[in-house]
Parts: sequence; C-alpha cells; structure tokens
Amino acid sequence: MKRPTPADACEVSTMGKMEKVPTGIPGFDEAIGGGFTPGTVVLVAGNPGSGKTTFAAKFVYEGAKRFGEPGVYISLHEPREEFYMYMKDLGMDFRELEERRVFKYIELLPPLGTESIDVLADKLVKAVVSLNAKRVVIDSITPFIRELGEAKARTLIRNVLKTISKGLGAVTLLIAELPYGAQVIGLGIEEFMVDAVVVLYQRRGKAWTIPVRYLEIRKMRGRPVEQVVYQFVIGPPEGFTVLNPVPLEVRANVDYRELLKTYISELDEVLGGGLYRGSVTLLQGHVGTGKTLLSLIIAAENAMRGKKVLYISFEEPTEQLQQTLETLSYPVDKLRPYLQILFVDPKSITPSAIVSKFVRRDTLPDLVIFDGISSIRRVIGRELYVHTIRDLCKILKAYGITTIFTTDEKPGKDPAVSAIADNIIWLRFRKVKRGLVRTLMVLKNKLRWSDPIEYLLYFSDRKLHLRKLEV
Repeated sequence: MKRPTPADACEVSTMGKMEKVPTGIPGFDEAIGGGFTPGTVVLVAGNPGSGKTTFAAKFVYEGAKRFGEPGVYISLHEPREEFYMYMKDLGMDFRELEERRVFKYIELLPPLGTESIDVLADKLVKAVVSLNAKRVVIDSITPFIRELGEAKARTLIRNVLKTISKGLGAVTLLIAELPYGAQVIGLGIEEFMVDAVVVLYQRRGKAWTIPVRYLEIRKMRGRPVEQVVYQFVIGPPEGFTVLNPVPLEVRANVDYRELLKTYISELDEVLGGGLYRGSVTLLQGHVGTGKTLLSLIIAAENAMRGKKVLYISFEEPTEQLQQTLETLSYPVDKLRPYLQILFVDPKSITPSAIVSKFVRRDTLPDLVIFDGISSIRRVIGRELYVHTIRDLCKILKAYGITTIFTTDEKPGKDPAVSAIADNIIWLRFRKVKRGLVRTLMVLKNKLRWSDPIEYLLYFSDRKLHLRKLEV
C-alpha cells in the first residue's frame, strides 16, 4: 500500500474567473482557499513581536523564489542588513533574490507631512515598475496613518495604494501596529478600506517559556472564510508556518495487513505478530519499570532492519539515550541514517509546534516514539494535553505511521488518553518470593483478542524476554 504524503503547497488556481495567487506560506493558503486575488490590498495587523514582518517577508520571498513573482519590501523601521540577517536565520536568503533582480528592499524615512504620500507613491511606483513586481509590502503603514489623520489616510489607501495595486495586478500587504489591549486597528478606518484583514497576536502560557502565536482571518472580500483561530510557529526551515486545525473527519490509515514487529519475539507473539501499521500503542508504567528501555529496543531493532524511526524524548537527553543503546551493543553510528533521537523540553515548545513537526515532513517515518508524554501534561495541564495527544494521533494515523507513547500514568487513570490508543501495555513492579520483578501485561488489544496474562520481563544475553509469571 502506498503511503500518503503531505499535500503540496497550493498552486495558482481559478474559481470561476477569479485567479488565486498562492502566498507560499505553509498552512495559510489552505486557510484562505488557495491564495489572494491579484490586485488585493491586505492589512496585516498585530501586537509588537507577533510575527507581522516575518509573515510579510515569507509572502514576498516565496513569490520570488517559487512562483516567479518579483517583490518589493518598503520598510520604515528596519535597516536592510538587519532584515537580511534575521530572515536568513529563518531560512530566507533575500540577498540572493536581490542579486537575481527579483527583489528590492527600500528603506524609507518616517513620514513628515503630506508630502510623504508623494514620496511613498513615487518610490513604490518606480520600484514596482522596474521589477514588474507582483508582491509589495509596506512595513508599516501606521506612521502614515498617525501623521495624516483620517481623511488623508483614506486618500492614501484608496487613491494611492489600491489604485497602484489593482492597476499593476500586484498583491500589497500593509503592516499595521496593534498595541497590546487595543481592539481597534489604527484610526478604525483601515479595516474598511482594504480587501482582506489578517490579525496576529501572541499569548504566553503560565508554564511555557515561549509564546503561543495566533492568527485570525477577519476579512477576505469576495469569498467566505471560516471563523477559526489558527496557531502558527516561526522558525527555520519554513520561517512561518500556519497550523491548520486537525479536522474531526480525518481518516485513519491503519493497515491491517501489515505488521510492524517489536522484534522481541515473545512480545510479538502476545500481540499477535506485532503492531498494525498506523496503530497507536500506549506504554504505561511507573518510573524504573523499563518503558524507555523497551521502547529504545523496539526503535533500534526496527532501524537495524531499515525502518525509519523517529524517537522523541521529553525527559532524557539524546546523548544519554544513545549511551544506553551502546550499552546494549547496538551500533549507534550505523543506525543514524534510520534512527533519529531527539530531546524536546516540554517547556520550550508549544503543543501546536509539536504537532507541526509531523504535518509537513518530506520523508515520513515508519515508527514514531514519544517517550515521557507525562511531562507534557505536567506543563500544559490535562485538558490541553489530551487535545494535543488526540491531534498527534489523528495526524500520524492519517499518514499510516505506527506510534508508541510512554507515560507514567496508571492504567485507567486517564480514560480520555486510554481511549485513543489501539493497544495498551502495562509495565509494573511485582513482589514475588525472591523480591521485586518487572512484569508486562497487554491490557488492550483493540484490533485482536488478547488474554490479559501477566508476563515476567527480564534480560538474558543482552536481550529482553517474556515468560508467564508464576506467583
């Protein structure tokens, strides 16, 4: 069965006679139905540091880089070299575009008096015409609005910017500052004068060390837009990524004909041959019961056989996990092409960013292991934790990726998470005559019948084994 791949970025399309120009911003084109209409004037408003400049830069960059549409960026506050340096860190090389003569960055002094309209219009027209630009950004329009007042601001937007945009068929983004706590953008007229309005803002959670970023599409003239609040992330390699909500009707791609083995022979026998491709397994147990060891062995054994495995730990550093594999005599260096081990601090990444890592991967792994998801719950709270795990499961199931979660929760303590899993394996300490031993029990095997028998989990010849526990 061919595994589904993430959808490519929207291409230029038509709806009736209305041409759509894709922005190239991952996730955003899907949210607005394919892209902007040529000649559109878009207001992009947001709090300081909310990502307005990065959003606009990504729009211009993708136009010149991917869609053959030259762009002009007019800035009233950021020197050219600083802009180039910051954007290159986010994966956008504007200097290369400038050398190819498909991009121009213009530094403009803040406006002083009505003559500033003429200066802006003159520089804008010359730059757009010289490049045959189809994407324009003015960052920001706020100083002009404040300087000119309501009547002249209307003149600037309606008679100058909209006329230029529609006459040249260019999409123009106007950046506007939205102070914290403000409900109205600028003078309150801007939203009525433009064709589309996009608002960005950020909120900082109590436990996260980075802000959660949100995007709203408040207006899109000529087409319906869902009233949805989208989360987005800023960072390389994409620069700016809008995270579309996972639809409730997303279809799982579980393949009942294909099994992914754990390569622990007795466990595979108990499971009926292994884990169905696209299934979700919850590995539960207290600290020290062997969850990480078991999941590492499953990861390494699959990587040894050419399966692509992504192992994300929320508790142990990458180096420590690699040392554990070396202790178990696994050739870590030889496994690198197939096994990627990452440590993620749950306090330094939002749940939406965790989800985004799997939405747009070019090469999908066969197996993903999330080790220590209880750490996420302790940081973000139970409600958002459940929502995050559900979204991860939907996405990974839709792509047919087999997934294992490890948690220190007791079975049945969090029924909302247990209900998501196809399989539940419980590890625990059991007191017997000779002392404490580790045991394993398959509590849930959704896709096949399995008796809840308790097995002794033990090491022999550097391998994990199971045998029925005799009490």
